[in-house]
Formats: sequence, C-alpha cells, structure tokens
Amino acid sequence: MKSILDLLSVGWFAHTATAPLLIAASVFGCVFIFSLVGMRGLVARTDIKRRATKTGLHGVGEPVSLRRQETLRASQLLSRVGRMIAPRDAASYTLARMELVQGGFFSPSAVPAYHASRLIMGFGFPILFLVTFTVLPMDFTSRGIIIAVASLAGLGFIIPSFYLRHRQKK
Repeated sequence: MKSILDLLSVGWFAHTATAPLLIAASVFGCVFIFSLVGMRGLVARTDIKRRATKTGLHGVGEPVSLRRQETLRASQLLSRVGRMIAPRDAASYTLARMELVQGGFFSPSAVPAYHASRLIMGFGFPILFLVTFTVLPMDFTSRGIIIAVASLAGLGFIIPSFYLRHRQKK
C-alpha cells in the first residue's frame, strides 16, 4: 500500500485517509464496467441468434425490435432489485402504490422500480463523483470528499421522491 502511494504521490493521493477509498473505488469501478460490457456483449449475441432463428407465419424471417427487448429487460432488472427493498407489509406497499398512481405510474412494477431507482441513484451519484474525482484534478480535503459523497448519496435517495411529488402536482 505504501509503495503505491509513493508512486502516486501527487495531489490528494498523498493523503493516507483518501488513498484506500480511491483504490477501492477504482477497483470497484473497473470491475463493474468490465462486467457490464461483458454481459452486454453476451446479451447482444444471444439476441442476434434469437432473431436469426425466429420465423414468421410464412416461414420468412420477421424483424424483431431489440429496443423493446432491452426496455423489457431493464424493467425486469429494476423490478428484481426493487423487490428486494420494496415494502413487505401490505399497508406500506398499498400506500406507495397509491402515491405512484397519483403520479401517473400505473404499471404493476412501478413500486419496485421506484425503490430500485432510489437505490441506484443513492449509490450511483457517489460512485460517479469518485470516478470523476479520480479523473479530473480537483483539490479536496478528505473531509470534503466524505461530505460530498454523503451529500450525493442523500440527494440520490431523495430525488425520486421529489420527482414523484412533481408528477403528482402536475
């Protein structure tokens, strides 16, 4: 750990409090991006094979939109993630469902998708900040970094609520 800090002893890398955070965020970001790209390649290849073998009523290949399939997969992923953190009791779930219906979201998967978006934005904003922070030369103290990450996480968790309230007022 000390040798990495010696190699990168410029700017805020020299602060021992931020170095482990930076290294962990960089490793997590790289693994996440490589996994995402790899899975996207596998999914696209599977879709191409499925479209190539699909036939219409007359035996002629029928073009199938991949955009709709991608949208459906994204919705299913949001629903799966959202089900893990959505309210379990009937009263809370019904209340959340009514608020979403008032906001114009009528889909049965709206409640899990809403909670998944809160989770994704709550973790995504700080990660995006840390990645941007490593690329761009900014001068922050370790306390400033912690405050920024905590503020962005809080903001990510409440933005979907503000958007829902805005839709309800419209």
